[in-house]
Amino acid sequence: MASKIQTSVILILIISVFSLDGYAQQNTSQGNLEIISNPPGAAVVIEGEMDVAAVAPCKITQDLAGRIKVRATKPGYETWKSDMILVPGQPYILNIDMKQKTRFKAAMRSMFIPGWGQYYSGSRFKGVFLGLSTFTGAAAAFFATENYNNKHDEYLDAKLDFQQAQSIDERVRLRDVLNQKQEDAYDAETLKRTLTGVAIGLWAYNFLDALIFFPGHKQDHLNKAYPSIQSAIIGDAPGLVLTAKF
Repeated sequence: MASKIQTSVILILIISVFSLDGYAQQNTSQGNLEIISNPPGAAVVIEGEMDVAAVAPCKITQDLAGRIKVRATKPGYETWKSDMILVPGQPYILNIDMKQKTRFKAAMRSMFIPGWGQYYSGSRFKGVFLGLSTFTGAAAAFFATENYNNKHDEYLDAKLDFQQAQSIDERVRLRDVLNQKQEDAYDAETLKRTLTGVAIGLWAYNFLDALIFFPGHKQDHLNKAYPSIQSAIIGDAPGLVLTAKF
């Protein structure tokens, strides 16, 4: 009986040793990809055979392999993207150097495509709204210009008919037609000028908004606009100091 108990104990110990060894091997995997971002704090998403999300700087605990797509984002910085091919078990260090968004880049984008600068700086709703408004204004100005050209051509035709009229009755009749065509052309020109001015105004506002009200500039403006109160020792007694930046 004692022999059977001793044999059972030995078997249990052997199984325990192998189980612990397998568990240790499973948990010694340190991953093969280390990610460093400049500046730190970038949100990183890895897509491949295994999808992973992390915040740099970090070391991925999974052992990645094959082709992966890496995407890093951080407020105030442009999105960083890259593709990599990883070999299992081989360590890699990925340095992500992110470019900061600037008001100049936003303004240049809005100058060529209305709303793009706002979308780029993070104000997506404003970017879509300004883009659609500006393109709608430009389309309205285009159709108003086409309408004015047609009305102006009709006026010139009526003027030519009036000048070629032979009888007095015909000239009187064509005079009324000529006056009406002239009035229609004048109204079409007024509408064309108005809508063209609106379109130009929307484009200019879109450009200036991206340049002046860039998020970073807005924050600087707020920091400068409001004074701050701090505690301090004045002489031998505690007091308050009011400071303001200009």
